[in-house]
Amino acid sequence: MTESRLQSLIKGKNVIYITVKNLDYIRTSQIQRLLVDNAGKFTIYSSEKNNLFLRTIDIKRKIKHIDISGYEVVIAGFLPQLIWNDIKKLLKNTKIKPVIIAEMFLSLYDTIVCDRKVVLKNGLISKWCKNKDIEVVSEADLVVTDTKADAEYFCKEFAGQSKNKKTIFEHLYLEADKGYVPGLIDTSDNTVVRLVHKNRVLYFGSGIPLQGTGYVVDAMKLLAEDYGFDCVYIGGTKGLTFRQKKFLYSNSITYYNHLPQKDLYNQIYLSDICLAGHFNPDIDKADRTIPGKAYIYELCDKKIILGDTKANHEIFNTDSKHVFVKRGSSKAIVEAVIKMKSR
Repeated sequence: MTESRLQSLIKGKNVIYITVKNLDYIRTSQIQRLLVDNAGKFTIYSSEKNNLFLRTIDIKRKIKHIDISGYEVVIAGFLPQLIWNDIKKLLKNTKIKPVIIAEMFLSLYDTIVCDRKVVLKNGLISKWCKNKDIEVVSEADLVVTDTKADAEYFCKEFAGQSKNKKTIFEHLYLEADKGYVPGLIDTSDNTVVRLVHKNRVLYFGSGIPLQGTGYVVDAMKLLAEDYGFDCVYIGGTKGLTFRQKKFLYSNSITYYNHLPQKDLYNQIYLSDICLAGHFNPDIDKADRTIPGKAYIYELCDKKIILGDTKANHEIFNTDSKHVFVKRGSSKAIVEAVIKMKSR
């Protein structure tokens, strides 16, 4: 296998990885495994606070106490835009500038302005977000994204406005953590079997707009009430209608607001068909990103229903375990589930 540019830059080096995310997040765990396999030595700074604002404050506080001398590579992760100035302050006192890698999992502008629509598109905050994206892209020695589609977007939107140099991009697909134990039980004759409920459909997600969770809930309502499927929904309810939330709290579905990673994996192992997404048809970002849950479903060897997106087609093909559906259609999800069940 050809060594990636990221691997070559950290090979045998003393690396510091600073991320505005928690330690067990799928991307943080993946970078940690890369460091274990490739770096000479490494240190990780993350935050276990329960929201982005608090994590950013926490990481900024930690950065003030970091001694950067001796590190040959600095990786700023998840949303490096939020800590970029803090990292640059650290570098002012170094005699030899380390290699700076932006593990740019998200565009600040794309996420806050276009996806979440938290601020107006032409407002001051919007311009600040875009300028932070441009700053990181123009100053990093390497920008690592999660898909080719995202790399193309970052290049078009931000690198073209860089006055300093030609930006080097590399994509690194997510990998699910293999460390969690499957849902297994011991039988009376001491053999171990995996239980799979052949009629169970599962979805989990945080409830952010691009996921299109409303289409998932509407599909599950039909699957449960009209077709007798055992549906499991795990995650946030933000953006759902009163009617959709009422269904989640009914006896027609199994609903969990949150599950620890091990319990989540067990629920996935017990299910037959898993909904990945992204299903929102109106957010461009949904077309450029592969849902992290798809990698977990793949690791668990599940039948997967995916949104018909540019990014999903980068690594998945239509076959007996992968079906693509039109975004924005609960009916398409229902039809895909019934089709998969009949196989």
